Amino acid sequence: DLAKAVGAPMLGGLFRKLIIQSETSARARIASWPDGIFRAVSFADTVGATESLVRAALTARKEGEHITLDFTGTSPENDGPQNAFAHIAAAHVAIYLYAYAFHDLPVSAGTFASLDFVVPEGCLLNAGPEAAVSQSVYACWQMLTLTPIVFSTMMYAGAERSLVSASAGNNHTVPFVYAGMNQWGGKVADLLGYPFNGEGLGRSEERRVGKECRSR
Repeated sequence: DLAKAVGAPMLGGLFRKLIIQSETSARARIASWPDGIFRAVSFADTVGATESLVRAALTARKEGEHITLDFTGTSPENDGPQNAFAHIAAAHVAIYLYAYAFHDLPVSAGTFASLDFVVPEGCLLNAGPEAAVSQSVYACWQMLTLTPIVFSTMMYAGAERSLVSASAGNNHTVPFVYAGMNQWGGKVADLLGYPFNGEGLGRSEERRVGKECRSR
């Protein structure tokens, strides 16, 4: 309907402008952060129902307007379904970026133009083509631990310091999965999704102190 109203060329040009603007703005924001190497590591203690220590590692190398996100050191893929492909891991990085570091930029793939991903083949975040990935969300849940750590460290010295936060409070890989019989005798199996959306991230001390000063 919009294309009919304004014309397809106009609409296509608008979409292209959004992508260009998001890329330009993301590059400028990244350039305002200090250059350096920023690291984070997180662990999960299960793979499905099996106790097994799983490691996810992220090294962010920031130079100018460019960041390389390197996941070297992450545990190998496993025999269970908690594996992911590299593009799934990248998508989970977007969850943090669009909510914090790039929260006021147009949401488009343009913001990723200044990011490179290094995800070693065979690790649980870049499993082989025959690996089970039906629970890739759980494998990538550690992205919501790793990305706040490395990006908050970068942003702390910049204008986005008020967006510095701790990682999500719900840091586990298989939350709220249940199965059994319901009150009518029927078999049920489900995943409770609302705890994901109800998680909070720790706020910066600067924001809290500032609010207290204003209230006084």
